[in-house]
Amino acid sequence: TTLIKNLTILDENIAKIKQYLNSNEAAMIYVAGHTCDQGTEKKNFDLGLKRAETVRDYFVSNGISEEKVVLDSKGSDDPKNNNNDDVDRMYNRRVNILVKVPE
Repeated sequence: TTLIKNLTILDENIAKIKQYLNSNEAAMIYVAGHTCDQGTEKKNFDLGLKRAETVRDYFVSNGISEEKVVLDSKGSDDPKNNNNDDVDRMYNRRVNILVKVPE
């Protein structure tokens, strides 16, 4: 099992996300996994996707339809910080979640 760090953010917003999805039938959840620059491009893509899948599984376990969740992996392509040290790399290891109605 994969650990989701800072689960509080998801827990605090899961009810709001479900309410938004219920009131906007076309709304979707876009989940993108990110990594630092350590490792190969393929390894980072796979790890980013695994992170996104873990968040999707959390949503599904909380009553959100899997069909409402779109997964993506950015790997190391979209860093939040430079990758100069362990702290910067830590912030690049993340999942971004966007809930919206597709255009």
